[in-house]
Formats: sequence, structure tokens, C-alpha cells
Amino acid sequence: MNTSPFAIGLVLLLASCHPGLDSGAQGLVTPLHFAFVIHLEGHPSVTQVNHDQRVQAVQDISAIFEEHDALASWEVHDTIASSRIFDDPYLADIQARGHGVGVHADLEAASDDENFTLDDLVSTLETLRVSLESQGVTVRHVSGACSPLDWPSAVSQAGYAFYSGGVTYCLESLPPELRPLPLQQCPKPSACHDPYPRAMWRRMHPWRADPENWTQHDPSSDLVIMPAMLNDLFALHEQTRDGYDGTGHYSLDEQDIVALLGHIERASLRTNPKRLNTFVLQWSMGQDIDEDLLHLLLESLEPYRADGRLVWSTMPGLYDAYLEWE
Repeated sequence: MNTSPFAIGLVLLLASCHPGLDSGAQGLVTPLHFAFVIHLEGHPSVTQVNHDQRVQAVQDISAIFEEHDALASWEVHDTIASSRIFDDPYLADIQARGHGVGVHADLEAASDDENFTLDDLVSTLETLRVSLESQGVTVRHVSGACSPLDWPSAVSQAGYAFYSGGVTYCLESLPPELRPLPLQQCPKPSACHDPYPRAMWRRMHPWRADPENWTQHDPSSDLVIMPAMLNDLFALHEQTRDGYDGTGHYSLDEQDIVALLGHIERASLRTNPKRLNTFVLQWSMGQDIDEDLLHLLLESLEPYRADGRLVWSTMPGLYDAYLEWE
């Protein structure tokens, strides 16, 4: 699609009109550490042509981020295998340029199979990590591994340091009495895909997962939970409407960008100077994105970066910031 000049002007006007900070206040602001996560999934490459097209799309999007002095965080699934098959370590190149790279296991449906055991989960997660590392990528995190099984233990046993972007389905690993009342029953993974925790302010602060109840903090735990603030970039505007149930097919438009800025505004008012404050935005590259709108989205964030409210990071960068905060 071609983004109209009017739409571009409206979004940038809204971005520039947020309450400004004078030079003295900018030094006192508690920033949101921002990461833009892209799940690279949904397009398995079965031929060299498929693979090359996918790689070009990743390179093009990464270049757009770099044009705006920003970095993406790629969480990959299908391309781990295709990169080995076609002997193409492009993910290591992406990481060397500063972008984040981790695993998106995409195992929610598989691990709901009663024949899928905890050992199977550990083995699958470890295989994905080792395969990606064999391509020259440093791997510290995974997403998409939630299960009725003890997935936090599996993630740790498989060699990951932190988990990215939990959803309400992740609560299925807990006994019903430990789940929040509205979320005690989940019919299927796709029906429980809202970000967790449910409260916005809790999604701003990573924690170490208590082995007995991963939703609680245990400072001695080896596993850090890095929650996502928003996990459906293409439906941010639609989520504000009555009747939204997450089942439709949506595409990114200017209204979604305006909705994103509203989320950032609200989160910036809830930052805690005693905590690390994070804002993780997720998008699945199973859906294509309009490059003009991606440019617009990244440009709309620049006023927040300029006054110190937003500090750009990657998922590994957030983990390092959390270790420093500790």
C-alpha cells in the first residue's frame, strides 16, 4: 500500500505532540528500554529460491531498522533448518550487525499433545539452540515454548538464560489453584494468546522465575522471564474496539501506529525508578509488512528517543540491562 502524506503527517504530529521534557527533566526521566521482536516463522523454505527470498526479506527489514539507528530482535524457527540445509549463516551476519537473534520454538500446539513429554520438550529446545549456535549465532533466549508441562524447567535445562514474551497459555503449566481465576481454563493455545502478565505495569518488569510458580520472583532462579508488552502489532487499533477476539486477519495501518504511541505514553507514566522498565513489541513475520509503514512506525518513535523516554535495545540487550540492574 502507499501511505498517504496526510496519514504520515498525522502520525508524526501525534508523536511530536506528546508532553515534552526540558533539558533538566530529560536527565531525571526513567526510560523505557524498548525492543522490537520479529518472529520469523510461517514460511518454511523448501527450495533455494524460497530460502533466498526469505533471507532477502530479513535483510531488507534489518536495513530499514538500521536507517533509523535502530535494531530488531529476530526470534527464528523455520529458518534454523533452512539455513543449515542451504549452508547460509546469514543469521550470524545479522547478529554481528547488532541485531538480536534467539529461538522461537513455536511449540505450544505440539506440547499440548499428551504423548509429548517433558524430556521431548527439553530435547526439542536443546536441538533448536545447538542448531542455531552451529551457524555462529550466540543464543541466550527462546520464546514459543509454553506448555502444560513444566516449560520453565525445560527452558533452563535446554541451556537458555531467559524466556521472551509469555502469553496466558503459559499458565497451563501451573496447578489450577495457582492460576488467576479468569484464566483457570484454556481450551487451546490460540485462545489464550494475550500477553502475560495481564496488568500493563507488570509487563514492564522482568523477573526471575520461581521454580514452584514461575509467575513469582525468586532471586536465586537461573531463568529470567522477559515479558512482552504487546504481541499483535497488526491489531493494536482493533483491540480497542468492542467485540475484538483476536481471530481476524489484520494488517498494519496508521491507526495501529497511533495506538502504539498511546501504549508508550501510558507506560512512560508508570515507570518505576527503582526497577528496570521494559517495553517489548512483537510482530510475526508470518504476515508481510508494508515497508513505508515500518519506516513511519520507526520515525514516530524518534521523539521519545530524543527526550530520553525510550532507549532502544534488543532482547539480549534487555537481558544484559537486567543483569546490570540486579
